[in-house]
Amino acid sequence: MRTNHVPHNRPPLTKTALPTSTADTQLKRGTQTPLPCTQPIPPGEIPPVLAPLEGCAWCWPHLYPGQPYPAHWSSTICPEHDAWLDQQRAIRRARRFVQQEGI
Repeated sequence: MRTNHVPHNRPPLTKTALPTSTADTQLKRGTQTPLPCTQPIPPGEIPPVLAPLEGCAWCWPHLYPGQPYPAHWSSTICPEHDAWLDQQRAIRRARRFVQQEGI
């Protein structure tokens, strides 16, 4: 059994081979300001879903009210809450557009 086999037609993946965006590089160098952080959404404003997942940080407050999400877990998001956040972003974009255009 072989381990760490790299096909002959592909070089091994190294950190230098990974593409980096210009924004990431500028942020590391301090030439670009990071995006402002938004305030966390209070648990009462996060809608419950039909099939909550224990690993979803957004489902957690509904499954275990008053208990903090385990710090040693990697936070994930279920498809239903991901779709809800997309809707919230679309609403914010539409409001910004209306304000900028003066409609």
